[in-house]
Amino acid sequence: MAEQKPTKKDFVDLINTVMGTNVMTEDQLTRFLNEAKHVKDTSGTEGLLEYVQRVTNAPTSKDQLKKLANQIQQTGSAGAALDFLKNENLLTEQQARKLNKAIEQTAKKKKKNRRELLK
Repeated sequence: MAEQKPTKKDFVDLINTVMGTNVMTEDQLTRFLNEAKHVKDTSGTEGLLEYVQRVTNAPTSKDQLKKLANQIQQTGSAGAALDFLKNENLLTEQQARKLNKAIEQTAKKKKKNRRELLK
């Protein structure tokens, strides 16, 4: 059976867990993703990176965002992405631990749901 991919709800839960408060809904994430796709289609990667910076107020450079995207594409690993963010001083050790814990909880929940579906 193919591995289930995270849902929008999973991402929203992850974001809200990391932030420690409900800062995003599934509808907001859907709007963000739709707008990001539109920006990418009309303005390319550079436009997309500028959009992400503007919308998230992320304290990152476009170069850092490009490197992060490349890291995720090359490794497919959340751990490698977290290491990159720590090395670039974009996450503290505490934030990285919190994010990693939320990712692990989501993975466990997905695994449990798959087992229940197979029963």
